[in-house]
Amino acid sequence: FVVPSPNPTQRDIPVFLQARGLELGHRIDDAAVDLLMRAHGADLGLLSAEMDKLALFAGEGADIDADMVGKFLTGTIEFDIFGFTNAVEARNARDALFYARRITMQGARDQKGKKEDGEKSAHRIMAMLAGTVQSLLRARVALARGVGAGDFAAREKLSPWRAERLCQASRNFSLRELRVMAAFAADQVRRSHDTGGDVQLALELMAVKFTAINNL
Repeated sequence: FVVPSPNPTQRDIPVFLQARGLELGHRIDDAAVDLLMRAHGADLGLLSAEMDKLALFAGEGADIDADMVGKFLTGTIEFDIFGFTNAVEARNARDALFYARRITMQGARDQKGKKEDGEKSAHRIMAMLAGTVQSLLRARVALARGVGAGDFAAREKLSPWRAERLCQASRNFSLRELRVMAAFAADQVRRSHDTGGDVQLALELMAVKFTAINNL
């Protein structure tokens, strides 16, 4: 049995998940690991439990890839967050709006496992999305300075697959666009907390702003 590290780093988690997968009779690829980490963070106990469920979902001996993890997560708020960020990266306003609306209709779980109301969840999710945009901006800056995905991964303490994905996605935007997006996201997060504004509206504004490149 794999014993989780008491203080896991970003590099420990993929190793743990892949080892746990092999224990359960499944090979899990880097893209699938990255999606699980994006959905459940660095909680190794929760990730281990999710791997147990995912192994049953996959069926005996089946390899686990990102498509399978996506199907496993479908219908959860984690999948909606993934869908929103993918839509933003693809500049797909229709899908981004669809997921923004779904996010505020659901409740995530807090650190104690208690279901949160949709608006509280959306506040936290907005902060996560703002962090994604910041990561895209840092990746774009790294590319502009000639830093490769491998060095970017080491500097940011990311999995190689996640770093490569961020670098690839950041190429869809100019530095100016990403700077505007990052500033807008930070402003929306601040406004929603300070003024108690409509969180769903703020998420929808982010969806439109992030995908309507010509309006930046």
